[in-house]
Amino acid sequence: MNSEPVSSAWVWCDDGWVAEADFHLHSADRGVVQGMGAFETMRAEEGVLLRQGAHLRRFARAVEILGLAKMKGENLRSVVAELCERNGCSVGIARIRLTATAGVGRMDENGAGDMARYWLTACPWHEPSAPVELGILPWRRNERSPLAGIKCTSYAENLVALRFARSQGWNEGVFLNSADEVCEAIMANIFVDRAGEILTPSLTSGCLPGIMRGEILSRGISREVSLGLDDLIACDSMWISSSLRGVVPVKSFQGMGKTIRDFPRVSP
Repeated sequence: MNSEPVSSAWVWCDDGWVAEADFHLHSADRGVVQGMGAFETMRAEEGVLLRQGAHLRRFARAVEILGLAKMKGENLRSVVAELCERNGCSVGIARIRLTATAGVGRMDENGAGDMARYWLTACPWHEPSAPVELGILPWRRNERSPLAGIKCTSYAENLVALRFARSQGWNEGVFLNSADEVCEAIMANIFVDRAGEILTPSLTSGCLPGIMRGEILSRGISREVSLGLDDLIACDSMWISSSLRGVVPVKSFQGMGKTIRDFPRVSP
């Protein structure tokens, strides 16, 4: 492990270490100017990366869809442990971000290009104390988009939606898709209790295949279905899930102030 005192943030980049202040991308990097990049947000506890395999499989799928070069090596646990120590977040919960970009080279005839950089960052993360309040967003997810179901650096749509949600007094919003089906929250998956059965939108809705969502399904706690807006309005309970937060109950939906029961929590 690194013995240097923590004085500034460190980044693990291209199999080496660089101080965050010295980390730079080319001004023409297509991950910056065109959104041709992929990322994963992961959780570490006491410097230990959780669910590495599931995250890297999803990351690899995004890299393949975007035509990026594959990342060298796939065991990040020792790197994350040192990264957390260097950044002073080896105690408690840390947010780990893995990012890749398409670089500055042109794509070949097959649409593939060289990945200029792949890097990891780490910082302390604290559970939000505010209850989850949801509302329906005025925009639709395109379930037929080639980017549906991947975490791409073309993330402005989510950030604009989040700003809108907060302007309405919510802290999360719900996307429907072009077929009027429930898709997902801005930064999480959705679960509802309908007549005693826990349900979540299927991947055909265009939602992200969330890591916590996958674990909940694999445990038989929930099943995938097509959900409509009426299902959200009439459900008995509602939750959102993400890799960082785990499973969190929703307090209110679209300003109705409906109190929601606790969900059988899956440990993050």
